[in-house]
Amino acid sequence: MLFLKIARDPEANRDLIIYGILLKIAYAGVVFWYHFTTGIPSMWMWCAYIDTLFLILFIVAQRKSAART
Repeated sequence: MLFLKIARDPEANRDLIIYGILLKIAYAGVVFWYHFTTGIPSMWMWCAYIDTLFLILFIVAQRKSAART
C-alpha cells in the first residue's frame, strides 16, 4: 500500500518516499550481504537488482520533490 500511495500522488506523499528508500536499502542490503559473505540462491538476486534500481528512482524522486519545495 505504501508504494501504491506514493505512485498515485508523489507530491502529496513525498514524506513516505523516505520509507520506500529505507525498505529498498534494507532488502537489497541483506541480499547483497549474504551474497558476498555466505552465498544465497540466485533467485533472490534479481529482486535485489530490481530493488536497487527502484532505490535509485526513489532517491531521484525525493531530490526532485525537495527541489520544488
